[in-house]
Amino acid sequence: MGTTKHDNQTLLAEAHAKSEEAKSTTEKIYAAAEGKIAAWIKNKNDFETEMKKIQVYDKLASNDDVILSDSIDDDTNVIQIADAMLHTDKENSSEDEINLSSVAVKYKMLKVLADSTSVNTPKKV
Repeated sequence: MGTTKHDNQTLLAEAHAKSEEAKSTTEKIYAAAEGKIAAWIKNKNDFETEMKKIQVYDKLASNDDVILSDSIDDDTNVIQIADAMLHTDKENSSEDEINLSSVAVKYKMLKVLADSTSVNTPKKV
């Protein structure tokens, strides 16, 4: 009976050792595979990121309420916003309707235009 218990423990220990060896081999195989496909995964992730950017641009482009500008100049941007508001006002409102925000933007646009067309003359001493 003592030898049977000892034999069982030996068999269990051998099975456990083989199991651990198989786990180790499996981990090595996974690590090697991950190393081989790492560049592919990076390319896939980069592609998915670019597709999401395109989807964002598509949504922005199809949104009639968004005004896109390539200028960092505030005055140019104000003029573009005012122009868009003027077109929207003409399409969507009656002659009697006054939109306070459009009036403010139009005022700013006129001020910008006036400032940009004024002539700087040197002062006489």
